[in-house]
Amino acid sequence: MKPYVFIVIVICLLVGLASCNSQSGSQSSLTPETRQPSKITLTANPIPFHTPAPLPSSTPTFNPADALTATSAPAATCPNVPLYTTAPTLITKDNATNPFSFISEQDILEYLNTYGIETFLAQNKNPDDESWINGIQSYTDLTNDTVPELVFGRGNFFIIGCLNKRFITLYQDVPNARQTSDEVIRVVDANGNGIPEITLRTEQMTQGGHSYRIIEWTGMQFDSLLLQPEYYSGYSDEISVNATGNIDVQDVDHDGMLEYVVDIGIPIWETYQLFVPWRDEQNYYDWNGSRFVLSEIVFSPPQYRIQAIQDGDRASIHGDYELALSLYQQAINDPELEWWTPEKRDYLIQEFFSSLSGDVDKIPTPTTLQPDPLEYDHLAAYAYYRMMLIYVKQGRFSDANAIYTELQQNFLPNTAGSIFVSLAEQFWNDYLTSSDIASACTQALEFAAKNKDEILLYINGSEYYSHNRIDYYNETEYVCPFKE
Repeated sequence: MKPYVFIVIVICLLVGLASCNSQSGSQSSLTPETRQPSKITLTANPIPFHTPAPLPSSTPTFNPADALTATSAPAATCPNVPLYTTAPTLITKDNATNPFSFISEQDILEYLNTYGIETFLAQNKNPDDESWINGIQSYTDLTNDTVPELVFGRGNFFIIGCLNKRFITLYQDVPNARQTSDEVIRVVDANGNGIPEITLRTEQMTQGGHSYRIIEWTGMQFDSLLLQPEYYSGYSDEISVNATGNIDVQDVDHDGMLEYVVDIGIPIWETYQLFVPWRDEQNYYDWNGSRFVLSEIVFSPPQYRIQAIQDGDRASIHGDYELALSLYQQAINDPELEWWTPEKRDYLIQEFFSSLSGDVDKIPTPTTLQPDPLEYDHLAAYAYYRMMLIYVKQGRFSDANAIYTELQQNFLPNTAGSIFVSLAEQFWNDYLTSSDIASACTQALEFAAKNKDEILLYINGSEYYSHNRIDYYNETEYVCPFKE
């Protein structure tokens, strides 16, 4: 910015500050119905949260040196074994009725190499509908060499193919925590290289939670094609979901390539109480030339005011400023957004378990719940502050000054939310002298660290443990994310 241009802006801002500080009077009753930020118009249909999920620094990127070269396998040659009509059975009547019975790698390979695949298939086909039974999940070409591979799981999980007229194991996995085998969910060529990926349902938790893995033949072996961000808490090559979660493939961006779409789902038993309030969440995985990586997270629209605030902060830190502004204005203006208190959390948990047990007499009466009278003012004041930051980031100094002035007018000293006026002053005063948004954020964050509880209590959400919440006490940089 040229020096004389910046001087004009500073003069204009100082004039705005002077006019603001000269105003006095009592604070009016401020509610979503009465408070309107200047130059902000709430859309009739607020935009649902839709922002890139991983931080740029932790997003897996395509490195050509790490690329998996998926090639068709040379034509496999299997043992030329005739169909045995009197061969012994690998899966006996006893272990066929026991889903937890194990078949070892040695046993199945020895059987196939002795009696052949045709004998094994004939023994394990349902005579009524021709479907596979007794652990056979599929018999189809998974390596693009025109020769089918056998997918088999009873406890242990195997993909078995042929090499030099012998059956060999191409892929295997041990039983999951419930001692059952992986399960093939889908076979589809989403990355468009001519070789299908196999979606496996792997881990199964006691209350219905489960995991998925995506593998593909790369010429020598089946490799995982999923790469989770560094901050992902589970396995780096698996996707974990709740009991009602699932995985699908869609061409979301209509570019002819399929993306993996994961619905995280909501628990159905005791784990429900851990992250109330729950929200619908979809994760999108795009092909980056080497792996499928997490590219976007989409949440359902906010139901609570605290959710609009946190969604706005998340959108802001990822650079989606227009979405962030719409969410902050929604937090200020939308009377339909609900309030949040620890008592409401207790009510939702009790309501869930009473409904689950069918004991409707124990469902609490919501009329006994009362909002925290200070919550709205704190969240609205914070939303003004965050809009001011975005306007400065965008170079919209007139709008930033207008919002800052309105923040000061609506939240007078020693009233609910006035701590964010002080926070805004720390940022504003430094920016006026330094014209450096990183320096101004440093000042704001230092002030926030000294006044942590007062600033973070409501934006963090008292006993708000949602699955997708921001924990501001451990991620304070969200309060002013423009340090770099």
